[in-house]
Amino acid sequence: PISVNDVVREILQSACGRRLHSGQPEVLVITSLAQDLPLALGSSPHYYQVVMNLVTNAFEAMSGPGQLTVATRCEKRAAESAGFFCGIPAADPVAANYVMLEVADTGEGIPADRLGSIFEPFVSSKVLGRSGSGLGLSVVYGVLQDMNGHVDVQSEPGAGTRFLVGLPACHAGGAAQASAEDGDLAGTGTVL
Repeated sequence: PISVNDVVREILQSACGRRLHSGQPEVLVITSLAQDLPLALGSSPHYYQVVMNLVTNAFEAMSGPGQLTVATRCEKRAAESAGFFCGIPAADPVAANYVMLEVADTGEGIPADRLGSIFEPFVSSKVLGRSGSGLGLSVVYGVLQDMNGHVDVQSEPGAGTRFLVGLPACHAGGAAQASAEDGDLAGTGTVL
């Protein structure tokens, strides 16, 4: 299980997050993290890649003053209405609780004719050698696919881009079950 809020905080406070912000100090970073957000199903190290790639892209999309908003919430939604659905659709199309992450910037935006290809490998609008290889959003899509998540993107040239990522929320008691399972891994041996 993943604490999405913890991952967001860790990234924004990490050396890489601080480096991104110090390189563009005129960008205002706004966080709106929901209290009592349930844990999400998935792998924290892999989800870290998702958030880091989205935050990095958002910073790099802005030149000069701008705003980066990172927000979390829980909402009930049907998987098939979630945008670019990355996972295997559930046999039961009933709406489920999703832990949602929104990363929005006021950067240059993505032209409509490019939106359909942004999750393909090596697709990039960045200057070669300045940053990135065009794999960031491909990694985002692949990780979310592995975790039965989804991503939706809205963008308008000159007005910025908004990514909305959803992962299935743990059922009530999921955290307690995860803690109990984690406890099974404790031992008394010596690590060599």
